[in-house]
Amino acid sequence: MTVKLKLHDVVLKVVCWGVRNMRKFQLSNVESPNVEIEVGGQIVRSKVIKNAARNPNFDDPLLFFDIVSTGSLINH
Repeated sequence: MTVKLKLHDVVLKVVCWGVRNMRKFQLSNVESPNVEIEVGGQIVRSKVIKNAARNPNFDDPLLFFDIVSTGSLINH
């Protein structure tokens, strides 16, 4: 008997507006942060915010993942 999974292509969109009230990291101020998100072993990184104190928003807030799923992501 052969078992075949029905796979679906899914696009996951993540919105990263910006950062606020960043705490110190290793005793240093966080001045140029970025966001890194991992889903299913795939890593997507935002662009770096040049100066979070002056403008804490990302220039491009949308991050995209192209995922192949068995359907469990689609049904939730």
